[in-house]
Amino acid sequence: MSVTTVSHVVNGTRFVSEEKRERVLRTMRRLHYRPNRLASGLRRRKSSTIGVVLPDITNPYFAEIARGVEDACFEREYSVIICNSDASLKIEAHYLSMLAEKQMDGIVLINVGDHGQKPPGSIARDIPFVMLDREVHGMNTDSIQVDNFAGGRMAADHLFALGHRTVACIGGAPEVYPSWDRVDGFVQYMRDAGHPVPSRMILAGDFQAESGYVTTCRVMRAKKRPTAIFAANDLMACGAVRALTEMGLCVPADVSVVGFDDITLSGLFNPPLTTIHQPRLEMGGTAVALLLERAARPGLKPRRVMLPLRLVARQSSGPAEGA
Repeated sequence: MSVTTVSHVVNGTRFVSEEKRERVLRTMRRLHYRPNRLASGLRRRKSSTIGVVLPDITNPYFAEIARGVEDACFEREYSVIICNSDASLKIEAHYLSMLAEKQMDGIVLINVGDHGQKPPGSIARDIPFVMLDREVHGMNTDSIQVDNFAGGRMAADHLFALGHRTVACIGGAPEVYPSWDRVDGFVQYMRDAGHPVPSRMILAGDFQAESGYVTTCRVMRAKKRPTAIFAANDLMACGAVRALTEMGLCVPADVSVVGFDDITLSGLFNPPLTTIHQPRLEMGGTAVALLLERAARPGLKPRRVMLPLRLVARQSSGPAEGA
């Protein structure tokens, strides 16, 4: 059989009769032949691989987004390379450069934070990007976001309806603006309702459970303790619950706690966590769809997809005492 015929069978590029196709496949199995996808990709300028750069792969929120990317890629017979920047600009830049060298078909990026650094697109030129969760000013690319400000207001509305008037907020790292959009939405709601949140009741964490624990210990030393705590992600909310429990306080009878993200762990925590649900798997799947659409039609204008949030009320929030 000719090399051309075998190539069409291996790559599925043209019709080959069933009899010839079966002969080729049978011989491939007998010889344990595997096509060199890397060489084929170099010829076609297509790697069939998507890169994902996350700031913290140990955070279930980011891991669940990565799962959404991987599921969508598997359905389309794409491979995935996942990189953990460890919230470091230097590591993020290194991985973007490495992914560019490997000629990824696209990159899903949750960037470390907008420090005014060179846009990631200047590091990995000519590769389509989708920005998830966060955006970089001046980077004109596709992005998938949620309305974090509205999510903060949802949390405040929930606690206000339960009678909470003295509340505290735990934001994330200062340079990661989405978490502070959540805090800003929460604070504005309380201010509009006539119960402004004092600055001493607004603390900064780092998205880890330990920072939720430490900041809760600090805020609960105030002369007028909060009856509710809103944390800008679920891990910090879990840390807050642990701190309150160690103080001998009951959640939610003494203090209510609300998180943000609705990671799988939230429903299994004790008590199950009230939180703002983000569609993590959908975010990852939508990112892959946008990347492949852009690869097929490079001239598309940048798109900004807003996905919905919703409150998931569980047992960590309840009526304020006397409400």
